[in-house]
Amino acid sequence: MYRVRCPTGFWVRQLKDLEEELGKQLLIRGSKKVTLTEDGMLLRKRAEEWNTILYMYLILKIKTLMIITGGGLECLK
Repeated sequence: MYRVRCPTGFWVRQLKDLEEELGKQLLIRGSKKVTLTEDGMLLRKRAEEWNTILYMYLILKIKTLMIITGGGLECLK
């Protein structure tokens, strides 16, 4: 898990912009909590799938680079 430090307003604006771009409401904003809509849950699921695919792709690329160069991680410097 990564911690990203940005002002709350930044994330609020990013999410609103994304909702506008997609033409879908992704969050139900309450006074004390925020809940994902069905579209929000679908987007989260897709993002998790893409994150897994990207991670596997990067690992494959690193392993390939290590095989080609015959080195360890120092070959990435």
